Amino acid sequence: MKRLSITALFCCAFSVSTLAGPIAYAGAGGGQFGTLDLGTGGFSLIGVGPAALVGLGSSNGKLYGLDSTGELLIVNAATAAF
Repeated sequence: MKRLSITALFCCAFSVSTLAGPIAYAGAGGGQFGTLDLGTGGFSLIGVGPAALVGLGSSNGKLYGLDSTGELLIVNAATAAF
């Protein structure tokens, strides 16, 4: 599996099974967005957004991202669309 440099903070951790570790959303270089298994370090790409995210957070059931210009974006976790 290709190693990715994770540039974003993790959020929304939850357990998917007893064998896997907690899962978090993560942004990686080149605008990549996906999930990160915190137990194994495995990254699963959901999609590529128009900008690289430098931070992630959630509030009231919505996922937010911060891009490198400081713009706050609402992130669709299913498609990686901003």
